[in-house]
Amino acid sequence: LSHWSPPPLVAACSIAMLGVPSPLLIRNYDYPPVLCDALALRTHWSGRSVIGMSDCGWGLMDGINDRGLTIGISFGGRREVGRGFGIGLVVRYLLQVAQTTADAVQRLAGLPVQMSYNVAIVDALGDRRVVAVAPDRPARELPNACAANRQGETDWPQHADYCNTVEREALLES
Repeated sequence: LSHWSPPPLVAACSIAMLGVPSPLLIRNYDYPPVLCDALALRTHWSGRSVIGMSDCGWGLMDGINDRGLTIGISFGGRREVGRGFGIGLVVRYLLQVAQTTADAVQRLAGLPVQMSYNVAIVDALGDRRVVAVAPDRPARELPNACAANRQGETDWPQHADYCNTVEREALLES
């Protein structure tokens, strides 16, 4: 239940955001269906309403809270695995406590994560950012409002080739 250092899972999702005219986050699920909870989970814990796609019981793969903060993830395309929280619990935590993109980015920077992920965050005012998190280096913002399965550069060429990461990112950027 802790989501602390879960078994590694490599997938190939893509995320993209628009800030205007209305904030929008788009995410695909290149995630093995057998590993999905296949459950949209709505909670109202500690006065904060959150809805999202369930991950491992009470984590979230993506979601939105009652302040309009929206978060989605994609695998970061790196092999490093460390001691830290599974990304599903990180997404759940951020949606539960953060109110804006700036707030979520600040909180995310201090969290230990188990694997590399791109975390797309957009709030009700259209502030949109993609943050690259990893177990072996500090969180950093990426320059684009989209990401596939790398963190600015390709660290794992075989995985990038297998899932067409560079091509998917180029399409999203266009």
